[in-house]
Amino acid sequence: MSSSLNSNGQDKKEGVDFNALYLDTNALIAGNWPAPALRLENLLVLTGWLRVSVFVPTPVEREAEEHWLREVRGSFAGLHSSIENFHRITRRVSGTAEGHAEDETALLKRYRELAAANDKRFGIFLLAR
Repeated sequence: MSSSLNSNGQDKKEGVDFNALYLDTNALIAGNWPAPALRLENLLVLTGWLRVSVFVPTPVEREAEEHWLREVRGSFAGLHSSIENFHRITRRVSGTAEGHAEDETALLKRYRELAAANDKRFGIFLLAR
């Protein structure tokens, strides 16, 4: 990093005054983890440039995954509810609609693969309990 003189004539270092960043569940959820939104991606790229280590505690990773699963399940429940509503509205004219979703296990496997790839891509360290 470059340096300059502060008001006391002493050498002043420019740059960050920390060397680690710990992400919590809220940061991961708001950042659309494991497919990081632009704001989170930019943060992770900058930490790499500035050589700031990024840590995610294992319970945080697990909680973010569980939140994602709840969203997936809620989305499917909404789809099922919409189909039932469609059938109710169109029953007199024999309306048909079908809805199916991919197996949750396969989705979760791909979620974990993407998370692991991004952990590696951004140099994120997972902290075990």
